[in-house]
Amino acid sequence: MPKRITLLRRRDDRTPAQFGDYWSTTHAVIAKDLPRVTRYLQNHVVGGAEGGVDGVVELWFADDDAATAGFRSDVADRLVADEPNFLSGLTGCAYDADGPHAEWPWKVWLLGAGDPVAASAWAASLDEPESLGVTVDRRDPGASLLLRERLARIDTLPEVAASIGFATQAAAEAFASTGAVPTRFVLAQTLIAREVRIV
Repeated sequence: MPKRITLLRRRDDRTPAQFGDYWSTTHAVIAKDLPRVTRYLQNHVVGGAEGGVDGVVELWFADDDAATAGFRSDVADRLVADEPNFLSGLTGCAYDADGPHAEWPWKVWLLGAGDPVAASAWAASLDEPESLGVTVDRRDPGASLLLRERLARIDTLPEVAASIGFATQAAAEAFASTGAVPTRFVLAQTLIAREVRIV
């Protein structure tokens, strides 16, 4: 199922709380009207943001035509116009992914490079009793990057993005502290994030 993952960096003059509030209200009100989106999740980063990532957007579409229609819409233009109000950086791309997962209040994101098959095998064998599930998304090597002329590029856009779901922040933090990462997975960044479902 076509999916877009976009990494966000907040403006320096906004606190994490101000960034999160604006993103989940004012910006989300616009995004709710994006045509043909089947699911829109915001991931508000609360830990591991040293690499300059304050949010992770997940957008699912029924097919590639639906994604194209959504990004060429007037709503997409309104979203682009609003981004500088709370963002200083943005980079995204198309990913090969399974369909949307059930609600995961908290996530640990493992962003990096490596063998997606090995990462998927690791995810399937993960023995973590607190986990609600695992996804491994693989960046489409032929897809162009989503960049904005008025926003900085975020250079940590991963080839592989694994997310592990948890019911509590404490469980996510405990898992992140173990350093358990897939074999042959070159970890660029580990993020702890609170999931907010918009659509």
